[in-house]
Amino acid sequence: MAKHVLWVFLSVLLAASSVRAESAGDPRQMKDEAVKILQQGSGMTVPPEQYAEAVVKLEKALDILEAQASPDEKLLQECTTALFWARKFTTMDIISAIQRKQGGTPTPVKHDPPKPVQKKPEEQEEAPSPLQDAKRLFSEGEMYARSNASDDYAVALRWFQVADQTSGTDYSLKALAHAREAQERFASRRQAAENKTPAPALPEQAQAAKRQADGGDYDAAIKTCLEALKAKKDIETQRQLAHAYFGRAQQIKDRLLPQFEQAEQEYREAYRGAWQEYRTTRGTFKRFNKSHPPLLEVQRKAAGLQAQAKEAFKFYDDAGYAFKAVLDMAEGGKDFDAAAHACLCLSVKGEINTRFSAQNKLYAFINAYTPANDVERTLYAYCKSEWERLKAGR
Repeated sequence: MAKHVLWVFLSVLLAASSVRAESAGDPRQMKDEAVKILQQGSGMTVPPEQYAEAVVKLEKALDILEAQASPDEKLLQECTTALFWARKFTTMDIISAIQRKQGGTPTPVKHDPPKPVQKKPEEQEEAPSPLQDAKRLFSEGEMYARSNASDDYAVALRWFQVADQTSGTDYSLKALAHAREAQERFASRRQAAENKTPAPALPEQAQAAKRQADGGDYDAAIKTCLEALKAKKDIETQRQLAHAYFGRAQQIKDRLLPQFEQAEQEYREAYRGAWQEYRTTRGTFKRFNKSHPPLLEVQRKAAGLQAQAKEAFKFYDDAGYAFKAVLDMAEGGKDFDAAAHACLCLSVKGEINTRFSAQNKLYAFINAYTPANDVERTLYAYCKSEWERLKAGR
C-alpha cells in the first residue's frame, strides 16, 4: 500500500489502539525520556519498538496529567505537542509495536452510526473566521516561544503544531518558518556539543545574500544572488536566490495580512446584518440578502486586496523557477529542500487553477523523498498536511 494512503488513516488507527490503562509514574520523566527518543529521529529511522516506547510514554504522561485536579499546564502542553509530532511519523510497524506494549492487539472498536448533522437555524449562522482563529493560535505560539526561549526543541515542536493547526492561512507558513529556525538552532548547538564537523560554509556571495534576507531586505538579496550567478553558477547561491524570492512573496502577504484580517471582521459584521426579517401570512422569518450594501462593499474591498496579493504570486513563480534550477544542478536531480519548496510555491498561492498541480507535485514529493533530520522532517510533514488539505478541497 502506498505511503500516502497509510498516512490518511494512521491517526484513526492510533486513536482506536489507544485504550490506555491507569498508570503510575512521573509524567515529566516520561516526557523527557520520550523526547530523547524523538530527538534521535522519526518513525522512518528509529526502530519501531523504540519509537513506540516514546509514544506510549507520552500517552501515559498525558493520562496522569489529565487525571490530576490541577495539572502542570506547561507540562501538559509539552506532552500534547510532543505526541502530536510523534504521531506525524508513526508507521504501521510502530502501531503494531504500540499495540504489543499495550497488551496485544485490541478488540476492534464498534462505533455507533453517525448522528445526522443538525443544521443551525439560518438566523444564527455566522461567517467563518479562519484568519481570526489562526491569529489566536499564532499568538499562543508566540507566548509559548517567549516563555520557553531556552528550549529550542520544544519551541520547534510547538511552532510545527501551530503550522499544522493554521493550515491554509498565511499564519501557517510563518509558523513553519519559526519551527525550522528553532530546529536549526537546536541542531547547531547539538552539533557543537558533540564536536561534529560543521557543514561547509556557503560561498561568500551566498552568505551575503543570506544576511540580507535574514535582515528582511529580500530585494537586495535577490540582486546579490543574480549578480553572483552571472559570474559563476553555484547551487548554494541559486538556493539563496530561490529562498529570497520566496521570502519576498511572504513579505508582501505579511504586509497585507492586517488588511485581510480587518476585511474578514467587516465581512462577518456585514454577513450578520444581511440576515433580514420578512413577514408572511405564516409568520416572521429571516432570509439572507445577498445585495445588502455593506456586504457588497466589503466584497469589493476584499477583491481589491486579492488583486494586491497577486504581486506576491509573481515572486512565488520566480521562486518556483529558481528552486527548479537548484534541482537541475543537484546530483541525480534530487534536492530535498528545493523539491519541497517548489511544491509550496504552488500550494500557498491558493488559486483554483494551481490547486490540482500543487496536489500532484506534493504527492510526488512525499513518495520520492525521505527526511534525514528534524529540519527536513518538519518540511516533509508540512507538505503532507498541505497535500491532505488540498485533497480534501480545503
